[in-house]
Amino acid sequence: MTRGVRPLKGELIPFGPGSLKPGAVIIYLTPRIEAYLRELMRTGFYGHGVPDTCERLICRGIETAIAKGIIPHKGPLKGRE
Repeated sequence: MTRGVRPLKGELIPFGPGSLKPGAVIIYLTPRIEAYLRELMRTGFYGHGVPDTCERLICRGIETAIAKGIIPHKGPLKGRE
């Protein structure tokens, strides 16, 4: 049986073993977090959609952790450096 999640646009995305691309992540958002992400998206500095905004915020968090020496630098992040 295939399970699924309801993404922001409402279509059903099936997932199960082997259905996600390597590196794909499913994030469940609370309504409040989704509202914050949409506000950041509207500024134009964080991408053109909630997934874009999530990716950019994750990259910025990783860059901050590298800069503070919390984790070692392993090479360029997607679309960065």
